[in-house]
Amino acid sequence: MRRGLLILLLALLGLESGCATVAPYQREFLADRIMDPAASARERAIERHWVDTREGASGGALGAGGGCACN
Repeated sequence: MRRGLLILLLALLGLESGCATVAPYQREFLADRIMDPAASARERAIERHWVDTREGASGGALGAGGGCACN
């Protein structure tokens, strides 16, 4: 019984340590672009274009052209 209470107390203490209060002026530094679900599609398209340009070919992503990035 005592061991179960100790485990429960430690679990609650661990959950409590994850909470923090953030000032409004600090939130801009904590907000990351990775948290925007719409940005991920744009980022993937930009990265795919960048890789296609760097490699000089497009690999199955419905792109065309060479490595000059002029399409």
